[in-house]
Amino acid sequence: MAPLELFMPYVDAVLQRSDYEIPEGTIYPIFSGFLSPDEILRVSKVPNFEGYEYDDTQTPAAILSVGDSHQQLAANLLVNPTEDWQRPLSSKRKVTISEVYSDVGHKRLMANPVLLGEDRVVTAGADANIGNHQATGGIDQYTIRFTANQEKPLLILDGQHRIYGLAHNAATRGKKIPVVILLQSADYTKEFLAQIFTEVTTGAMKLSPIHEHWMKYTFSMHPFDVENMKRAMKVVIALCNTVQIDGIDNEFYNQVKFNPTHRSDVGPWNVTLDCIDWTSVMYEYYENCPGPVINKMSDVELTTVIVRFTRAAVEKDQHQGAGTNDDSKLFGTVNKPHSILRDALYKQLIKYCAANSNLAKDKSKQEWIDDILDPGMFSPSDWRLPWVTAGTLSSVWAKPAKKTVNQFFANMFNNQGANNAAISSKIETHSNVATIIGNKSTPAGKMSSGAATKGSETVGHNAHVNINLDTANWPHINGGAIEREFIRVAIESDICGSTLNSVKWETTHSRGNSQISGGKQSGPIDLRGLTSPISLVVETVGYSKDSMNTMSLTVNF
Repeated sequence: MAPLELFMPYVDAVLQRSDYEIPEGTIYPIFSGFLSPDEILRVSKVPNFEGYEYDDTQTPAAILSVGDSHQQLAANLLVNPTEDWQRPLSSKRKVTISEVYSDVGHKRLMANPVLLGEDRVVTAGADANIGNHQATGGIDQYTIRFTANQEKPLLILDGQHRIYGLAHNAATRGKKIPVVILLQSADYTKEFLAQIFTEVTTGAMKLSPIHEHWMKYTFSMHPFDVENMKRAMKVVIALCNTVQIDGIDNEFYNQVKFNPTHRSDVGPWNVTLDCIDWTSVMYEYYENCPGPVINKMSDVELTTVIVRFTRAAVEKDQHQGAGTNDDSKLFGTVNKPHSILRDALYKQLIKYCAANSNLAKDKSKQEWIDDILDPGMFSPSDWRLPWVTAGTLSSVWAKPAKKTVNQFFANMFNNQGANNAAISSKIETHSNVATIIGNKSTPAGKMSSGAATKGSETVGHNAHVNINLDTANWPHINGGAIEREFIRVAIESDICGSTLNSVKWETTHSRGNSQISGGKQSGPIDLRGLTSPISLVVETVGYSKDSMNTMSLTVNF
């Protein structure tokens, strides 16, 4: 009977060994030599996931091959480390390399080595084998047999496109190319090989952010070397991988983006947060909040909360899901929904859950409506936001828009009495009053911060303020000998979520713009040397430029 090895693919390689000591002190053997692409593929595999491929010559681009689903990649992460952690093979790159290196009209030489590593999981059993190295007589030179059975003993860490490209053409598949192989050490764990892969590819073809994100999770690399980051990611995996919630198909199943090669944004009802976005929300607003872990929800419980709340909110969005009238700026899909609204809503939901885990995890969909959405004035809101015109929510206006919508969604969860009208109309509001603050100067000529030198008065449009009269708001300082010489303008933005956008001033012979601090207060305006009165134009804004309010104020000094 023929020996068993005759039925197994194997490759004998002559390799040079060098032992390398890293700064931490561990010694790693590194082998180098030459193998053909055909030999490499007989005993090596790429631990990659399947990617989508597109034909960009068509409009829209046609899908040539369908990659792994988002749900499949999420499910793979339930077993750490996942088997499929490397980037997918691109057929286009493979064919391009094949054509370049088989072109007889040009000199081409594949001189840079590919990187292989031992798959110690399979070589530990009978599925694959790496034989003991046999000395050849050369200094530190050995022959090693690599044998594949059910599995292949080596992983391709770097150079998969070069290997498959050269193997694609008969003229190059049998030609020897340089290889570096990491083997014969228990320290070559899959986690360490993945780290090496990540580091060597940084300078070549950088990993996509989504791929790098979940790969670092599966191998516990930074930032997933801490438990609360891991817990945050587990919620995202559960959100994408849970089939049903309350006996109904989970709308987020396979709808959180884990496969970066899939070009479309996915997610139900405009909730197109990818796995990075969701992890960030879970970490920043739930896992990173104070409180013992024992009081926090499990990944399945938090997933259930997200799905139940979203179903409730979508139901109460009057302009979502009505066919061609699906024009809500929150959960609609027709007229370019506003991600600022969506992101603020989920931020405030998760913050509420962090502070009220035991309460939130037991709420049914109807209870979210009865306890939060209806009394918090979400339900009567017209989320079409018809008053917002095109171009008024550009990047310039995004910061104040986030501020105001976060304010009112926070009220919806925690201070419902403050939302005395529909949120969709409240965010259109702005501060209709401003506070004029006056101070004297210090001996060094700077604005004083002393309370005894300060006066203030809150006024509205067209008001006249006299900062140096002896009144309740503006009492004399030191008998009136030295009066106030600086003024500032402030708004109470915590009340209405408004932002102080600009303060312009003008006197008989001077004018200027005051710098704004934190969207709440202007910098000091030095009145010394100016002629009274000073005219102020104060702009406040809520959600988008369309909510702008302008107040004209006059200050006598």
